[in-house]
Amino acid sequence: MDSREETAALELDRFKAQDATKVEAQVAILAQKKIDYEKLKNTGVATRFEIDNSKLEVTIAEANLKISRFEHDQDGRKYEQTKATVERLTLYSPFDGIIETLLVKEGEGVDQQSKVMRIVKIDPLWVESPVRLSEAKKLKIDQAAQVKFSDGQTRDGKIVHIASVADSASETILVRIEIPNDKKTPAGERVSVRFTPVAPPRQ
Repeated sequence: MDSREETAALELDRFKAQDATKVEAQVAILAQKKIDYEKLKNTGVATRFEIDNSKLEVTIAEANLKISRFEHDQDGRKYEQTKATVERLTLYSPFDGIIETLLVKEGEGVDQQSKVMRIVKIDPLWVESPVRLSEAKKLKIDQAAQVKFSDGQTRDGKIVHIASVADSASETILVRIEIPNDKKTPAGERVSVRFTPVAPPRQ
């Protein structure tokens, strides 16, 4: 959806929620009305009508202050409501990455189950390798590994995940190796993996 109208409304509501000018003005008016009332009451020459009228102005100023504070609170709630609306119109990726493929076009409808785009992250790069069960039992998380690419380069990495379920047909289990990829080598390349044996504990 096009969220420009809602975003503009959000900015306007934000200004209203942050602007306390009306409340501050009513506080100043009430303070002055109280001063005027006390002065008039203490002069000794004011009529009963003038004193009552001045007291009424204080009461009205107090009511106006309450109204201004209520409206200011409402502006804050309206801002949060508009903010929530804009949030629902915004897509967030669970990680930083590159948009590889857009799966919908502008104007197409989607729901919460729709796939909208494919986002990839290749730094660090994950290499997933099926390892024979007999060998995988010797591996540990954070164990060092070397990955050799098709251009002959070898990079150091470490094991970050060992699957909990094995493939009974091939008697292998999936092991994930993470390696730095500041060279932005694309994912999907065929590589070979060698694990560095863990040194036995010293006696």
